[in-house]
Amino acid sequence: MNQKAFTLIELLVVVAIIGILAAVGVVAYSGYTSAAKERIVKNNFSFAKKFMQQQIMQCEINGSFSWLDYDTSNKKPLGPKIINCRSSGLDYMTWQKHFMSSGYMNPYGEQTKTFTGGNVQNSWMGTGKFGIIGVSTFSNMQTLTPVGAVVLGVKGQWNNKNCEVELHFLAAINDKEILGPEKICWDR
Repeated sequence: MNQKAFTLIELLVVVAIIGILAAVGVVAYSGYTSAAKERIVKNNFSFAKKFMQQQIMQCEINGSFSWLDYDTSNKKPLGPKIINCRSSGLDYMTWQKHFMSSGYMNPYGEQTKTFTGGNVQNSWMGTGKFGIIGVSTFSNMQTLTPVGAVVLGVKGQWNNKNCEVELHFLAAINDKEILGPEKICWDR
């Protein structure tokens, strides 16, 4: 009776090789997902700036622009609204509601802490899960920015003839890297 079989040593070698390959695969996969999340944040940053520039052009051409409203109490989109550029106030919440309605999600999942370790502003309405949000001030945007989010701060300075509204953009790409701040001037 001549039976051929694998020895215990051969089986252990195969298991060790599979373990090494699995360990290398997990590390590579983690790197791929981190890079993808960072790319999403950078793309959201670029999109938010381009979108705002488009809205400025709409105001210059038509005197109004369309944005999406969001019900912060029931956490659901309400649909498009028209804003008159000359008479309506433009604040951070207008833009935050638009981007919440648009569904730009934070690639890192819902965040409760900011880049600097503080609490996310307006977290009661789910702000930490969105990828593009507004903040109430432009001066300390880093302290209000959740990791993975692009923030937009609006500063109105109506007596400044060169730049009536400053739109400030900042993004926390990961827990160590910030993109921005960058500013767009809106002369209404």
